[in-house]
Amino acid sequence: YLRLVVKDKAGVIADIAPILRDAHISIESLIQHGRSSEQPVSVIITTHGTNGRDILSAAHEIAKLDSVMADPLVMPILKI
Repeated sequence: YLRLVVKDKAGVIADIAPILRDAHISIESLIQHGRSSEQPVSVIITTHGTNGRDILSAAHEIAKLDSVMADPLVMPILKI
């Protein structure tokens, strides 16, 4: 689970996707609800199975993007 707070503008997902690709992280689902160009929005990404090191590394790189307004929140999803 990866939650991002980003600017609501075109191209944000296009900036995030190559970072996940390069970390060998595959997106399972993505949800973004837009508000307005003046308000940040949350992007919720769930991924297929990955290891903690890769997702933390990707989150660190994503945090450097100009369109990302807050540190990404990374949480594991446990299957029971």
